[in-house]
Amino acid sequence: MIRELRIKNFKLWEDTGLIRMAPITLFFGVNSSGKSSIGQFLMMLKQTVESPDRKAVFYPGGRNTAVQLGSYQEMVFHRDPDNRIAFEYQWDFKDALKFKDPVNGQSYSGTTLSFDAEVGSGHNDQHSLLLNHLEYRLIDKEGKSTMSIGMERRKETKSEYRVESENYTLKRHRGRPWFPGAPVRFYGFPDEVVAYHQNADFVQELNLRHEKLFRSLFYLGPLRIKAERL
Repeated sequence: MIRELRIKNFKLWEDTGLIRMAPITLFFGVNSSGKSSIGQFLMMLKQTVESPDRKAVFYPGGRNTAVQLGSYQEMVFHRDPDNRIAFEYQWDFKDALKFKDPVNGQSYSGTTLSFDAEVGSGHNDQHSLLLNHLEYRLIDKEGKSTMSIGMERRKETKSEYRVESENYTLKRHRGRPWFPGAPVRFYGFPDEVVAYHQNADFVQELNLRHEKLFRSLFYLGPLRIKAERL
């Protein structure tokens, strides 16, 4: 379940601030104050996760999707393509995420994942999107971060990324250094990250946990007419 959420530069929101989520979370406000935008953003992420296009950073929707958000310029704050959409959320799960570093034998465990990312428009092309960075942080039962790992795009490039980690030392295979490919959608580590390192297999589990989260979200449409008695 999502525990915390924050969105920046999306539609009416320059910054939602940190939203603490509960099993039942209600949003109140006047019309056109941005209530629906929060749900629309989550549904867009769900659509992206379920899209067959692994290279699409965002899937804003089509004829048969829950939301249709149009182009990046239509969804970004102030319709300014120079703005970057940033977001972060934290969710927990019943079965703990556990893995061991095969290099030094150290074990890691957590019941909560924190994720943040930033997306912007492409160089001289408002129709292409670039994922500037993504980061996962594993949190234990006491609420302490045990490790983090992410990908950062190299400046002035479209598809060259470096992998960065904290409290976890990645060890690459011998050979000529190279940069792994672009992430999968907005959240996923590509296969090259696993192939490039001796101890990065666990990132595939991070990808799966993320996909499982959004596949558990569902959109319930509004009832515009009064239900009839049967």
